[in-house]
Amino acid sequence: MRDPATDRVTVRDAAPADDPRIAAVAETCWRTAYADLLREETIDRALDAWYDEAVLRERVDGERTFLVVGAGAGDIVGYASAGREAGEDGRGIHLGSIYVRPDRWGDGVGSALLSAFLETCRETGYDRVHAIALAENDRACAFYRSRGFSLYEERESDLFGETVTDAEYVREV
Repeated sequence: MRDPATDRVTVRDAAPADDPRIAAVAETCWRTAYADLLREETIDRALDAWYDEAVLRERVDGERTFLVVGAGAGDIVGYASAGREAGEDGRGIHLGSIYVRPDRWGDGVGSALLSAFLETCRETGYDRVHAIALAENDRACAFYRSRGFSLYEERESDLFGETVTDAEYVREV
C-alpha cells in the first residue's frame, strides 16, 4: 500500500541536478509505453538523442523548457517538456511531452503537470497548445482528448528510421 504522504504532487521548474532523474523517467516511460509500438532500436536512438546529459542540460537551462513533478524526498515521478512555438502567428506552443513513471499512471501526476504547463502558457501569452503523440499510443491520445484537446491532424513521420503515425492535438489555453 502506498504512503499517502508520498502521493502529494508538487510541480516545479527543473534544475540541472534533475537531469539524471529526468532521463531515468524518460527511459522507463519509453520502454514501457512504446515497447509494443516501436522497435527497440528506435527507442534506444530516441533516448540517446533526446536524453543525453548535454541535451538535457541545454533544455533545463533554457527558458521554462521543463516542468518537473516531485514526490517525497526529491523523487521525480514525471515531467513535461515544451519548446518551440507552434503556428505561424507565434501564439501557440508545442508541448513536447508529458511522461509519468508507470507506477504512478492514473495518480493525477500528468494532470498536475498539464495544469501547471497551461498556467505557464497563460502567464506568458500563449493562447493554444499543440501536442503530438503516436497515434497508436491509446493512453496518450485518451489523456489529451479527456483534457480538452482535439485531434488536429494525423501524419506519417520518420522517427530515427522508423515510419510512425503522429497524432497532433490542439487546445485553447
